[in-house]
Amino acid sequence: MTITVRDILNLPIFKNVTIIAGKNGLDKRIKRISVFDIFTYDDDPQHLSKEGDFYLSGFYDIRNSIENQIQAINIMIKAGSCALCLIDSFVGEIHQEVKKVADDNDYPILVISGEIPYSEIIMDVMEAIIEDNLDTIKSLEIEHMLKESFNKNALLEKAYQINENFEKNVIILFYSDYAITKRYIERIKDSYVGHKEWTILKFRKGILFIITSNKRTYEDISCTLNYAIKTLGKDSTTYKIGISNYHLGLDKLNTALQEAVFSCDLAKIMDQKVVYYNKLGIYKFLTPLRHNPAIKNFHDEILQPIISYDEKNKSNLLETAVAFIDNDTDVKKTAQVLFQHENTIRYRIMKIKEIFDKENIQGNFIEQLSVAIKINKLY
Repeated sequence: MTITVRDILNLPIFKNVTIIAGKNGLDKRIKRISVFDIFTYDDDPQHLSKEGDFYLSGFYDIRNSIENQIQAINIMIKAGSCALCLIDSFVGEIHQEVKKVADDNDYPILVISGEIPYSEIIMDVMEAIIEDNLDTIKSLEIEHMLKESFNKNALLEKAYQINENFEKNVIILFYSDYAITKRYIERIKDSYVGHKEWTILKFRKGILFIITSNKRTYEDISCTLNYAIKTLGKDSTTYKIGISNYHLGLDKLNTALQEAVFSCDLAKIMDQKVVYYNKLGIYKFLTPLRHNPAIKNFHDEILQPIISYDEKNKSNLLETAVAFIDNDTDVKKTAQVLFQHENTIRYRIMKIKEIFDKENIQGNFIEQLSVAIKINKLY
């Protein structure tokens, strides 16, 4: 359970709430909501409150006693209550001594309008807690699917446990952003509330889009997917997105999950905004092996002589090699990208070949240079 006091302040019902104390405690987690209107002098807080309790109160029977208000708040704090929400029409002005106790203990005290019924506040907070719990359960199930193997029937059963409205085919988008907030996630969910056949939930440090459809090809859903990417990327500069293949058959859900997470991880490594699994090519094999000593040795064998030459001669052979491979060994395109004459590019490529010959590097020149540069992008 991860919903916090700060999170519920984003609910419409708390739009005009006032935080009068304990602002540093807004990240305390809420486990349940309770009503506290009859003060007890019981020194054992377990009889009154439990950890994570969010309390509603009018302080009605102690509204004229600062001492009792302080005692009540101390009991709540001792029991691990996360916050107190007071009803303004009952409680009146809260004394500074009471606020100081809350501030000293980072215990949030909120004041809300008495025109809002207790029942509406309780219902809205409980719905938020329940929804958050369901997302947590779904996230744990997805983690399980990523780590374990299941047969077709078991996968379909798990898929429909996540969303009974899933359709036949699936593609997954994983959006990761270290600056993501619960409020942003809720806004994204609200944007796609009409898509009952989708599941959108917080997953790890991001948002997982499980997009299902009865359409047969990727082209049929590409507009929808592109719109989702555009929507997600417009408010952040730090996001990364990984996108799986479009799979015919919901029993491929775990494969799609693995592809989306893998692609997002690679987007972080290569510092790209969006990575499609179907465009990864050889990276599908190189990425899991990037820490293998043999891969590192191959990288150093091919590229270190070029790097050493650049350092010694203040040249740009490695930069040219990268652009040359990225542009499918097209000299004209490479020259345009680097703002150089085509003959300059040809000269630099010939110089790299000379280095290969000098270092007695055997094998196909383009093939080995291409693989080494792709490995280099993983470091």
